[in-house]
Amino acid sequence: MRKRIQVKELKIGMFVDGFEKSWISTPFIKHHFIIKEHKQINKIENAGIQYVYIDTDKGLDIGVESNRSLNLESKGSFAYEERQSVLETLAINKVTVFEGYVKEKDNYLQIDQNSLIEGSFIDFSIYLKNDMQINEYIKYENLEIEITEALKHVKGEILIRKEDMVKYKKYLGNILYHIPPHLSYQQIKSAIIKENAKIAVSELLENPEKNERVEECKTAVEEIIADIINNKGVLTHLLTINKYDYYTYTHSVNTCIYSIGLAMDIGIRDVRDLFTIGIGTLLHDIGKSTIPSEILNKPVDRLSEFEVNILKQHVKEGFKLIKMFKGIPEESYYPLLQHHEKLSGTGYPFGIREGQIHIYGKITALVNLYDTFTTSRPGFKAVTPFEALSVIRTLKEDYDMDIFKHFITLLGKSN
Repeated sequence: MRKRIQVKELKIGMFVDGFEKSWISTPFIKHHFIIKEHKQINKIENAGIQYVYIDTDKGLDIGVESNRSLNLESKGSFAYEERQSVLETLAINKVTVFEGYVKEKDNYLQIDQNSLIEGSFIDFSIYLKNDMQINEYIKYENLEIEITEALKHVKGEILIRKEDMVKYKKYLGNILYHIPPHLSYQQIKSAIIKENAKIAVSELLENPEKNERVEECKTAVEEIIADIINNKGVLTHLLTINKYDYYTYTHSVNTCIYSIGLAMDIGIRDVRDLFTIGIGTLLHDIGKSTIPSEILNKPVDRLSEFEVNILKQHVKEGFKLIKMFKGIPEESYYPLLQHHEKLSGTGYPFGIREGQIHIYGKITALVNLYDTFTTSRPGFKAVTPFEALSVIRTLKEDYDMDIFKHFITLLGKSN
């Protein structure tokens, strides 16, 4: 059972299951751990944290003494070894469920509800995802399915199987000619551009050695630039707003859209320069194609040091890949190489400082962090845009505040 308690109530033997404070503003890498010694409690208190959550199924509850002063072998209680065995079994079962979910999730593509037009027809099945459960919602049985208003109000994320992406692309190519009068042509067009970009990145992540996938990504960037220019820098219809879970392809497209819009707001208007930062940001996480899904989808605070080091390799692995792609400007390497660098020199993979970071790198680092904060994933609930900006505002040593001000302006125009 998960409980909220005051830090002063913490005892050795309790299992901490999160803080009532943003993880980035605490000195802890992990927010889920057993209290083994008093200095852990002191560290929490010194961080100014007043409340924590404990899991009484994994550790002691309030009112139960630590096993250092309580005989766990006493009548009516578990022996310590038996309790540990139960906890280990629960942990193994939880890991098994998570690993099964990750493998299953890789078989699907998350799609935007706005791309499914009421009154149109599809020839593929629709699935819904809630938490770590994926269930069939509408089954295609050789009879076209009509999209109804009900689909717009379902709870959860809409998915299709990746094997149906060709059918979905065909559907996207046809619906512009069948938009009802009461719907916005520009809004639907923007949704289609975004969906095609997501498909292009998803297919490239699956087959990063295929150059035709790169060409599709270039086309996607050109269409995004044209759409932003036509909408006078407003990004509203291009972005995926209701993000229940993290997908590398959706994050890549959002980062690309934000970065192009931000570059324009700063004063970068040459289409060639916009393409350079656009393709660089769209491909900034291409190196994640080399990282196991179990690590990519694992809650950050539960990654081992070894797994964190593997995850960090996505930058250098991505650089190896992008150098093989034809027609990618060299300045496009900056978003990929520097999206985890910080002005203070505490970023990775090179630990370079403010004067060494290219403006494309500064833009991408800021946007990457914002989109990460506002996207949920297992073990992390997305924060609101306001909360994300509030946290980033405090990170003056790490992120360019002049660019940050332009980003706030951009988001204001797009709301």
